[in-house]
Amino acid sequence: MARKLRIMFGHFIFNFYELSPLIFFTFGVQFILQVVQIMSEIKKSCQSCGLPFDKDPNGGGSNADGSKNATYCSYCYQNGAFVRPEWKVEDMQEFAMSVLKKKGVPEFLAKMLIKEIPKLERWKVQ
Repeated sequence: MARKLRIMFGHFIFNFYELSPLIFFTFGVQFILQVVQIMSEIKKSCQSCGLPFDKDPNGGGSNADGSKNATYCSYCYQNGAFVRPEWKVEDMQEFAMSVLKKKGVPEFLAKMLIKEIPKLERWKVQ
């Protein structure tokens, strides 16, 4: 009978079913470390779509005065305004899922990532 393991990192809770200690150790630990690394990068990411700033060709969006915006990426924010101001969080999640799939990100990981989008600054206000 498989036991359910509950592992907590900060406010993230992961549930695993332990099929055997070896499977859990080889897959579970690596997976958890990858997720923790991704989650720690969120603060260094666009607060609209979650794109890490080191993946943004411009290193961030632009303010109305032409200065660099350190909160949003250049795909989401240009010249002091959102590129898609009419989008709701669901629109961003759908778009992010399609981009992640095209990049070859496994679906289960893409779903975990887009689940975090509503927690980003732009969407907290809605």
